[in-house]
Amino acid sequence: MEAFDLWEGEEIIEAFLPVYGFRNYLVTRWFFLIFAFDIMASFLLWIYVTPFADFGLLFFTVCGFVCFAAAFLLGRSAYKKRIYWITTKRVIIKHGILRKHIFIASLEGILEIKITRSPLQKLFESPGIHIKTPHGNFSLGGVLLPEGIYMELASLISQKKMEKGMIF
Repeated sequence: MEAFDLWEGEEIIEAFLPVYGFRNYLVTRWFFLIFAFDIMASFLLWIYVTPFADFGLLFFTVCGFVCFAAAFLLGRSAYKKRIYWITTKRVIIKHGILRKHIFIASLEGILEIKITRSPLQKLFESPGIHIKTPHGNFSLGGVLLPEGIYMELASLISQKKMEKGMIF
């Protein structure tokens, strides 16, 4: 796992990757987006090239295979580029294929955490933890044991807020 700079007095409590089922979840998400493009392109081809109906069907089929391969490769790459860290002072998520996205939330700034299970996440057995901060929301998707991570985060957040005098 790629490293990052720790703050003074900060220790990594847990560093983990999403579960393997989350990869299938990402592939499915990419597949729906790319397949929508395939349907749209084939429909436009069918409208403008009606006399060549056989070519349109061939084009749709070839585009479907290309889109499936692209979705699989993009989903697999997105899975391999996703890393989560929980430290004594913050939660860090790093992901991205072409550009690296890093989301950092200090434990004092976290307003709410909850376990999420969308229908697609239930299908691939990859629940996540949704984190709400004043600056936005983000999710730790594909967590193996979300209840354990949730309890660990909740105790760290309450401990930090008690230290800062935010909870009485």
